Amino acid sequence: MEDEIIHGFIEESWENLGQLDVDIVAFEKDTSNDELLAGVFRTIHTIKGTCGFIGLVRIGAVSHAAENVLGKMRDHSIPRTPEAITYILEAVDAIKELLQGLEATGEEPCLDHTALIDCLERVAHPEAESASLELEPTACGSEAPVQQEIGGENSTVPTAIVTVDSENLLTASGEVDFDALDRAINEAAARHREKMQNQAAKPQQQPAPAIPAPVGQVVSQPKGGSQDKSDDAKDAGEKKSVSDLSIRVSVEVLDQLMNLVGELVLARNQLIQLSRGDEASKYAAPLAHLNRITTDLQEGVMKTRMQPIGNAWNKLPRLVRDLSKVTGKPIELEMQGAETELDRTVLDAIKDPLTHMVRNSADHGLESPRDRLAAGKPETGTIRLNAYHEGGHVIICIEDDGAGINTEKVLNKLISQGLVSEADAEKLSEYEIHQYIFRAGFSTAEQVSSVSGRGVGMDVVRTEIERIGGMVDLISRRGLGTTVRIKIPLTLAIVSALVVESGGQSFAIPQLGIMELVLLTAEERNRIERVHDKQVYRLRNRLLPLVRLSDVLQIEAPPTSDGNTNIVVVQVGEEQMGLLVDHVFDTEEIVVKPVGLLLKEINIYQGTTILGDGRVIMILDVSGIASEFGSLNTSQVDRESSSDQERATNADLISLLVFDTGEQTMAVPLSLVSRLEEFPRHSIERSSNGHVIQYRGSLLPLQSIEGAPAQGIAELQPVIVFSDGEQSMGLMVAAIRDVVEEQLTISVQSKRPGLLGTAVINGQATEVINTQHYLLRTNPDWFRKSHPVHYRILVINSSAFFRQLLTTALRSEQYLTVAVDSVESALNHLEKDSAFDLVIVDFDQPEIQSGELIIWLREQQATASVSILGLCSRLTPHLEQDASRAGCHAVLEKLDITELTQAIERLCGPSHWNRGVSA
Repeated sequence: MEDEIIHGFIEESWENLGQLDVDIVAFEKDTSNDELLAGVFRTIHTIKGTCGFIGLVRIGAVSHAAENVLGKMRDHSIPRTPEAITYILEAVDAIKELLQGLEATGEEPCLDHTALIDCLERVAHPEAESASLELEPTACGSEAPVQQEIGGENSTVPTAIVTVDSENLLTASGEVDFDALDRAINEAAARHREKMQNQAAKPQQQPAPAIPAPVGQVVSQPKGGSQDKSDDAKDAGEKKSVSDLSIRVSVEVLDQLMNLVGELVLARNQLIQLSRGDEASKYAAPLAHLNRITTDLQEGVMKTRMQPIGNAWNKLPRLVRDLSKVTGKPIELEMQGAETELDRTVLDAIKDPLTHMVRNSADHGLESPRDRLAAGKPETGTIRLNAYHEGGHVIICIEDDGAGINTEKVLNKLISQGLVSEADAEKLSEYEIHQYIFRAGFSTAEQVSSVSGRGVGMDVVRTEIERIGGMVDLISRRGLGTTVRIKIPLTLAIVSALVVESGGQSFAIPQLGIMELVLLTAEERNRIERVHDKQVYRLRNRLLPLVRLSDVLQIEAPPTSDGNTNIVVVQVGEEQMGLLVDHVFDTEEIVVKPVGLLLKEINIYQGTTILGDGRVIMILDVSGIASEFGSLNTSQVDRESSSDQERATNADLISLLVFDTGEQTMAVPLSLVSRLEEFPRHSIERSSNGHVIQYRGSLLPLQSIEGAPAQGIAELQPVIVFSDGEQSMGLMVAAIRDVVEEQLTISVQSKRPGLLGTAVINGQATEVINTQHYLLRTNPDWFRKSHPVHYRILVINSSAFFRQLLTTALRSEQYLTVAVDSVESALNHLEKDSAFDLVIVDFDQPEIQSGELIIWLREQQATASVSILGLCSRLTPHLEQDASRAGCHAVLEKLDITELTQAIERLCGPSHWNRGVSA
């Protein structure tokens, strides 16, 4: 029973202490905030009170001393000075240190915190400093009773010795009257202080040294007590009913549950494999139902493992505070999106990288106060953390408003350290120079300090992030600051993967890093070239390094029967690479299992998995393959020219989902689609508002295409699901046909409800549906905001289709939108009216490539602080870097309306740090 209580105390204390650093640092910035102070006091008070119950003397002594200071601050008896707050933080560190020892050994470690307790006592009792108690550390291993260990039988320290039946311990602790307890502590402390002062006045009387015993153990009243007791019991019962809404579950239980769900996913995959090719089977509908339930169960279990990223940020305010004092730089830390959730495994993996980056921003990124004032900046530097969901990933941005990276200084350091020759240095682009910051052992610090300068940190960041399948991007603007952008998966337990074959063996590649698939026929294989003795393929006029998977694995790969070559284009950091494989199969949701001990040192494998047909295959780590076999660095000139040609080639090139309605073929932009489902037709029900189906714990409204014939008698009903935040609706169709990429041009405008017009797709006239029509038909208030903000937005796009689509979407979000078809029209409009919060620019337009509009906006005083958002058909890291260099705040892919509105709120909101900063 005692071990369980101590274990519960340790667990609860770590939870409380995790938030304590954040609250204390926040209180230091606003010492008038009594609510923050009260929260800190309650946490320390709880720790101290529990220590008294279970006999943890050392933790109780430190927390008791800290509680005295906090209580005096709360009562305004002593000033709330930085010195006092520093001692409170040191007390928290001491409690953490003692807790770590207790957790490791089951006993309190023998650590001497007498000096700290003395300091806290002097702060709490400045008027009686001369008579402060002298505390002695207690010897380890003493088996004396707690009372004797504290001060002996004749101790004058006020104590409350309580005997409570262990079975009723938790019940008794729930009935403590903390107000009465506070009064008792204060009265006892006052009597004791007065007595000690009287003793101090008599030289012949010397007080015995003692450690203050924690006060606060209260015996519960016997049955048949007063009316107050019954009221308290009633209140306790009400509180208990609230606490019953949540329970604490061991992580081991969740891990075991996740493993069982993984096994269920494998069994589901096997059943789907067995039924593949027999859609008319009587098992098709039950299998579809099982598939849906398994997916829902998987997502539900994943939610139990999700934790807010704020749990990884809790120690950062304290870190920034300490760095501010060490470096002598006033630093403000702002955190947004702390509620963004991640799988616990991913969260643990990013804690150290985040610490490295924040430390780097404070030491290298931000200038000294003198330099900032000379540059016309506020004396206080700002580091901002921002986290948000984007697709199936989480994006974390670490921004600072410092001096940015001194490219020339970095280059000189590279040459002096012999990392590059002077001849090669002239060929390096700014982007390539900045990438050396992630190299192990490289540092621009003039001297090694306690903060940084040893050349470790940023290489750890990239290694750790890529190890979990993420990517790191660094964008720096001289004089304005640096942004590090991290893209990481939501979870590592169950992932979607592409199954490929090389040399007769199958392998899985996580779909997170796959950009596209390229098929070269036997006649097209001569397009593979060799540069610097490496194979490359010019994909859309840009060199793509190629690595043959059979060469990596050192296995024989006989030529394919059809002579075709498959290229899997993967993203590795900020570069792309092509894996040459023999065959490409289907995508599957796979359960990631760790590799065996014999393969742990081979970094080309990420794990193992079991396919639906029962085969065990290896999961490839594309980052490990790239680091093992290298990649090709193309010149900046080639990159820029290729990027320009790519934009011209891909103007308005978007992915479209093609489907049948029974009489005709229609299409919808794929980026608007949330999921594709097949529901058993008998599961669809009728309501007063139309058809609905039970879907993921709620009812999913279903709509039919305007004018489409009634659906047939097939057992399964294909449904296209559209989602926006908490709202979802399904569009019933006859069949899903294909996903294609086309330059979408509306040839014939349509007046028919629910249609934008007709376009030629795959050589066939195809109707393009207007999704907003069906969303509003489902819920007329779909796009209505509870607190609309009427930002003024200027849209520049030469395509009539995209102008109409963007304008309709933005106006439905209640943004005040003006759309023009050219840069010239935009310039004319802005000269007359420049009062816009945001300008949306289409980077696929040839006239926008030079960034002339962005440069013009930056040069004009009236528009220098206007946020700029770029749109493109295919977003690449190089395009994002070019846009940022020109002065664009963000770049998104077209037609993702949800992401677009989120970006608008981030860019136009009052908290955006780039507002008011001119390039």
